[in-house]
Amino acid sequence: MNHLHKFYLVEAERARTLGQYLKAIDDYEQAIANAKAQGYLNEAALAYELAAKFYLAWGKETIAQTYMTQAYYAYARWGAQAKVEDLQTRYASLLTAVLTEPSHPTLEGDRLVPEPVNLNVSNTTASPQSLDLATVVKASQALSREIHLNPLLTALMQVLAENMGAEKGIFILLEEEEQVIAARYPTNQNNNQYQDSEKTGEGSQTSLQNTQDFPITLTHYVIHTHEILVINDATADTTFAADVYIIEQQPKSVLCAPIVNQGQLIGILYLENNLTPGVFNGDRLTVLNILMTQAAISLENARLYQRIEGYSRNLELEVNERTQALRQLTQELQQEVSDRQAALRDRVSAEIALRQSEEKFSTAFQFSPNPIVISVLEDGLIIEVNDSFCQAAGYLREELIGKTTFEMNLWVNPDDRNRLKQILEQQGVARDQEFEFCTQSGQIRTVLLSTEVIRLDDTLCLLSVINDITERKQTEAALRQAKEAAEAASRTKSEFLSKMSHELRTPLNAILGFAQLMSNDPSLSAEHLSDLEIINRSGEHLLKLINNVLEMSKIESGKTTLDERNFDLYQSLDHLRDMLHLEAASKNIQFILERDANVPQKIRADEGKLRQILLNLLGNAIKFTDQGSITLRVRAEPEPSVIDEYGKLAAVMVQVLCFEVEDTGSGIAPDEIEHLFDPFTQGKMGQQFQEGTGLGLAITRQFVSLMGGTLTASNSPHQGAIFRFDIRVKPPANGVQLPQQSRKVSRLAPDQPSYRILIVEDDKVSRFLMVKLLQSAGFQIREALNGQDAIAIWQTWHPHFIWMDMQMPVMDGYEATRQIRQMEAEDRERQKSAWQPSSSSIIVALTASAFEGSRTIMLSVGCDDFVSKPFQQETIFKKIAQYLGVVYIYADLG
Repeated sequence: MNHLHKFYLVEAERARTLGQYLKAIDDYEQAIANAKAQGYLNEAALAYELAAKFYLAWGKETIAQTYMTQAYYAYARWGAQAKVEDLQTRYASLLTAVLTEPSHPTLEGDRLVPEPVNLNVSNTTASPQSLDLATVVKASQALSREIHLNPLLTALMQVLAENMGAEKGIFILLEEEEQVIAARYPTNQNNNQYQDSEKTGEGSQTSLQNTQDFPITLTHYVIHTHEILVINDATADTTFAADVYIIEQQPKSVLCAPIVNQGQLIGILYLENNLTPGVFNGDRLTVLNILMTQAAISLENARLYQRIEGYSRNLELEVNERTQALRQLTQELQQEVSDRQAALRDRVSAEIALRQSEEKFSTAFQFSPNPIVISVLEDGLIIEVNDSFCQAAGYLREELIGKTTFEMNLWVNPDDRNRLKQILEQQGVARDQEFEFCTQSGQIRTVLLSTEVIRLDDTLCLLSVINDITERKQTEAALRQAKEAAEAASRTKSEFLSKMSHELRTPLNAILGFAQLMSNDPSLSAEHLSDLEIINRSGEHLLKLINNVLEMSKIESGKTTLDERNFDLYQSLDHLRDMLHLEAASKNIQFILERDANVPQKIRADEGKLRQILLNLLGNAIKFTDQGSITLRVRAEPEPSVIDEYGKLAAVMVQVLCFEVEDTGSGIAPDEIEHLFDPFTQGKMGQQFQEGTGLGLAITRQFVSLMGGTLTASNSPHQGAIFRFDIRVKPPANGVQLPQQSRKVSRLAPDQPSYRILIVEDDKVSRFLMVKLLQSAGFQIREALNGQDAIAIWQTWHPHFIWMDMQMPVMDGYEATRQIRQMEAEDRERQKSAWQPSSSSIIVALTASAFEGSRTIMLSVGCDDFVSKPFQQETIFKKIAQYLGVVYIYADLG
């Protein structure tokens, strides 16, 4: 059940009570419209009655009369005879027009008998048709809901024309002796907006005759008689046969009707149908009479609303003007207060001058911890100093009095005194201005000088208070130097790590790459495959150590960020279990995964960091456990109930997942727990294994913190260690895309283009690895040793795809990519002028750098993508398929 109309009615009454009349008007209209739309006739009548009382209290008796009349009719239609009689008794003055009608509305059964229509019909011959009350009510509701004039006029013409069967319609609005064509039907004719309408002057019929859009004589007739005029066949009617429009256009059915509100003509409606005579019959005229009653009310409401809006805008302008005037007055008052304060300061200074000796040698002056000096403004003659000034300057008082500051060489830069005078002239006072002074020993001191002009014996003087900040400046300089040194050290470290990464990843790329290639050989024995697996694991372990060092560097520099993506948590946990199960089984350790039922399967978080956290903790647990079990527990915290502003239960966008890794190993020494998460720190048990960097737990804690949680460690009651952490995760956005199963590429699928791939790599081994990998799949391959060779091959061979190493002699990959993109742009311009299609090579960077800044530069110079060394074979083939649409045939996984 829809109660929206009740809400609007309560809001209207509240706005009325608070004096918010514009809001009350809109809420009353919304309440009436919604009550009608839902068929609550009784509550629509109540809304009409309350609106009438509102307008009556406001002094808008004409509008109140309209709404009370509507309430009267609505109660009558509902069958509330007692309420009808109550309104007749209490509001007889507002219902005069209804009560004095020859036959005011009466009840027959459950419906209101409509009043007879005052018509002047010429040659009406059409037979009566049944009246579609549902259509009339719907149309009336559409009109009553609109309070803006322009949309109302458009809706009015649409409703009247469609319900009357008219092909054409014009609405003329009368206001203050001005006749305006305010709307047309259909709306695709000339202007149908009120602001663009044709204005005909102050009641001038001559101007209306200038338009050729309707018969002007009919409108004159209706203006004078206030009667509805219907002509069933204008071509056969003799009364208006002389009208120019009727002669030229030969319309059939014509209707011209007045829109009257409270006895006042406010508009004229003209409708015509050029196809059929007698269209505007008795039933349609009944509909017209009902709709015109609602139209008159709606027009009056819209015009009132328009006037209120105008009043509101004018009031707003007036308020703004008065606010501006008050602001100006406030500024003037503030200026006057400031001037009086300045005058007061001058007066106080004059009083001080009258008491020269007593004030100059007061206790506050002499024993102030800050150096103070009084000097003549004009020439800097020193009149008085305190003991602190003498100590700071290194002079006796007798040596300073009667000398100028220039004679005593107090200013390191003589122009500083002129700068001080300029500040005083502009601002009146100088507060904490930085200068340099020279002491008697020649030492340079940096001070903050606060100076004010005073008058002594009709002489303008400067009262200056000094704050020595020399030590502070020296400390700041030392801090700047330390910061610069730290930044330089950080840059040096980053450069070293970048070079180290490149130097280690390049040979590691060859080791892992050839190990993967060899593992594809079906002729290898199980022993050889096991050896290759050892090579792979060792290489992956070395890569993990490199990544740990680089990751710690990024953490220290604050460059580590989250890469949140949708993923399947269950699948990720199962992969971890499968990966570590064999390693645990090799030590006869049981690996247990306990996952609560309330743990969400699909989440949005940084899967890579969560995976590394769990790998570090589980790997340590396996390493330090010789017997027993390793248990990984996962649970979800209960989601807190959040109530929104409407009192409803709101959706929770963040959930807490709690993880626990427990082992039955040797545990953690109590004195080691405090430093367990420090970088490059290992406990006694870790040192016994002679492996690792001591970064794993430090990185793990930083990752947990980055994901919004905390990591703690404690000893297990079962003689082992327990690591607990929690992270914040979100629901997945737009679903979860699961990773595809890894498959080995055997060769290219048949019936594909011959793809040309250029490999640009200065390292011979890495280049040979790429060539062997891609040639075995069936690609056309060419090699380049540096960027210069790559450009030469590109110009003649035009490869589809380029694998570009970024660090090479002669010309690096950055410059080569930039030049290739520039030449491609020039080719496109030439081919565009020749109407020829153009194409670009896909360039994917091969990089041994692990820093995000380098990758950003790669993309900025024109690379489409990048792949880090050491790479997986699957990654190389996927990138080619991603950009070229290549289809592969895969080897049997079994």
